[in-house]
Amino acid sequence: MEYSAFRSAIRFQYSDAIREYPNVRGLSEAIGERVVAANAMNSLANVYLAPGNLSSALAAMEAAVAALPAQADPAVRIVLETNRARMLVKMGRLSDADATFRLLLRRAEAAGNRQLQAEVWKAIATAHAAQHRLPEAEAAIRASLDLRRQSSSDVDSDLADLAAIEIDRGAWQRAMATIEEARTLVSHAQRLQPWKLDFLAARAGLAMGHTSQALTWMRRAVKTIENMPAYTMPGDSLRSGLEYSSQLYETFVEATHSEFRRTRDARLLAEAFAVAESGRAAALRVGAPGLAVPPEAAEEYWELVRQLNESSARLLDQPTGSPDSVRHEQLRLRLAELEAGFDQNLAPRRAVSVANRPAPQPGEAAILFQLGERSSWVWTLAHGQPLALHPLPPAAQLNAQIAQWAAAPAGPDRQAQAHRLFQTLFAGLPPAVHQARRWVLALDDELFRVPLAALVAGESDGRPLYLAEKHVLQIIPGAWALAYRRRARMVGPVLGVGDPVYNAADPRAAGSLPVNHDASHAVLPRLPGSAAEVEACTRAWAGVPTLLTGTAASRQLLAAQFGRAPAVVHLALHVVPDPSASADSLVALSLDARGSPELIGPEWIAAQNLPGSFVFMNGCRSGRGTVSRTEGLLGLTRGWLHAGASRVLSTYWPTRDDAGLFAGEFYRHLAHWSDEAEALHRTQVDMIARGGWHSDPDYWAAYFLIGYPAP
Repeated sequence: MEYSAFRSAIRFQYSDAIREYPNVRGLSEAIGERVVAANAMNSLANVYLAPGNLSSALAAMEAAVAALPAQADPAVRIVLETNRARMLVKMGRLSDADATFRLLLRRAEAAGNRQLQAEVWKAIATAHAAQHRLPEAEAAIRASLDLRRQSSSDVDSDLADLAAIEIDRGAWQRAMATIEEARTLVSHAQRLQPWKLDFLAARAGLAMGHTSQALTWMRRAVKTIENMPAYTMPGDSLRSGLEYSSQLYETFVEATHSEFRRTRDARLLAEAFAVAESGRAAALRVGAPGLAVPPEAAEEYWELVRQLNESSARLLDQPTGSPDSVRHEQLRLRLAELEAGFDQNLAPRRAVSVANRPAPQPGEAAILFQLGERSSWVWTLAHGQPLALHPLPPAAQLNAQIAQWAAAPAGPDRQAQAHRLFQTLFAGLPPAVHQARRWVLALDDELFRVPLAALVAGESDGRPLYLAEKHVLQIIPGAWALAYRRRARMVGPVLGVGDPVYNAADPRAAGSLPVNHDASHAVLPRLPGSAAEVEACTRAWAGVPTLLTGTAASRQLLAAQFGRAPAVVHLALHVVPDPSASADSLVALSLDARGSPELIGPEWIAAQNLPGSFVFMNGCRSGRGTVSRTEGLLGLTRGWLHAGASRVLSTYWPTRDDAGLFAGEFYRHLAHWSDEAEALHRTQVDMIARGGWHSDPDYWAAYFLIGYPAP
């Protein structure tokens, strides 16, 4: 059972892991294995950390500490309580964490355990660094380093942390010496990823004005990351690793743009663009819901991973064409062959590079955002035009403007804020971009929460002219998606799911379902118009559609229909917050045998196989989910694309129960144009022209399309 939970966690099947680890704890406690129970809850805390659910992670860690028996090894207790204190820091409970750290230091010192003392000091250093209390952070990491030197363990990692603090304190020469010492240790132990040291050296070099050398270091760091295989572990290490690498890509673009302004060498812009997209694609690959390594390939796969990790460290300073370089490329090709056969629907099969940059089609412009702490950027690619890069305000400033727009009351104030945000994001783009009818956009950070269609681009006959009226809009995962265009599948099975049984008293249940008396389980209201909606919407296709309504709207029957590779999946269901990760959402199907709605989330969806399908999620906030500055996709939408869907139509907020009016118009246009983005554009324009409440952006701007662009 413990292995099953671990397997679910490393495959990013978080919902399964969240169910399985408490079972491991219960069984372990029943047989007296309380240490195993504590470890299970520690693992569960890491699972909660992956989507950023800090409150649940802390509760799991507290349960882990409580599960330990009084006679347990004191070292185990110190490790668990140190992890608990780290979570207190993340939640802003700094005084509580500091008191815990000081107590743990005394315990570790009394036990004579230098390794544990070092771990606590390192946690203290991280806490102070997060508060920008750099002198205290440096003192703590030096205390950890002194202890580790006595045991020769993990010295390289502490040196890297010390170098980062020294850079932030302006001691750049000292930082370079620290980095060089760490490099010596890494070349022997290979515990720390070498690219992190290259990035630290680049930061110090940039601060000292050595831009050219800094770019060389960052190029090497990016190359190392690109050579990494498509696997990782969940938990806090995943989140922090992605954030750290995103800083590398952000710094690279900023430095390259600075060098471009000095030299006017267009090749630098092309290189920066390729690196920025490489960062987006790498995060997407690493953040996939799981790399399904078949058992028969597992031994070879993980051996290749091990060999590649060793090879990457050796290659950093060797020229292309060396024997080790040739061997490394052979390993990469073999790993790529294996991974090509695994279930990875949403991952770029070819990286964007200076040489193979995808080109927009006539009448199309690609607009790709990269938001950073110090500065933000937007790349533009218009048909027949050179690549262009435009500066934007830092992420915090943009996010504040987005929040101001969202908080404005409906009416002139909201429209004024919508126009101001349009000006900030798009006004400075080249004329060729504004002249393009179709816009494909790669978003970042809080831009995923912005209904771009509702931004005000100007005025027309005394009323606001919305962006949805000027351009056909579609969100794409990254520039690489331009090379993998997919036509709409206008023939094939059509699956509609709606009007489930959400109440055991529903006459359609015929008394077959128990009443759930759990006070935490709120009964969802019925969606009486959704059955008619899915039936009407599926008439646009030839053949007999399959409709799952009532008790048939179940997970088992849904999975069976997915096995038929439907061309269209239309869902008219409730979408509810995920209790285990409140930023994400779950689709609510009919009640199960226990009287609770069956819930499916991104992990379950991603495990399905829907090659080329179009998915319409007409549910309340179906596009709601965790925003990643690196991966850049949202909750359920991410799941459908990982499952192989070509495009997904979702909603930003709860939509009106309009008896399928919007969806019906959309499918009518889709049947004519065979293009989901075009169909959405024409439907939104129709609603604006219709007048009344239909013309309100709160109605039609709720819908957005994401996925691969059409040919």
